[in-house]
Amino acid sequence: MLEILKHLVPGCEVVIIGDPINADEYATQVIWHDDRPQPSWDDIEANRQIVATKIANEQAMQARADDYRIEADPLFFGYQRGENTEQEWLDKVAEIRARHPYA
Repeated sequence: MLEILKHLVPGCEVVIIGDPINADEYATQVIWHDDRPQPSWDDIEANRQIVATKIANEQAMQARADDYRIEADPLFFGYQRGENTEQEWLDKVAEIRARHPYA
């Protein structure tokens, strides 16, 4: 919920009690401390999938970066030194991309 609110109103000041699952709970469990208008429950629902996709892509990007550093970069530097083939490095990059796809 907080991620969705921060997506809709970046830097908003809000307190969320529990995990509201409908408009009534949202009205009582979200305490808005921001001067900007509070998004409606319909706004939350309309952006739920967008934010979930954004978070999944950020996680995939971080996982790729970690795996590139650990697995692919050594092959790349080995390729530069003539210890590995370019194809070994490219295959590892493709494997990492397949392991952590974007949504």
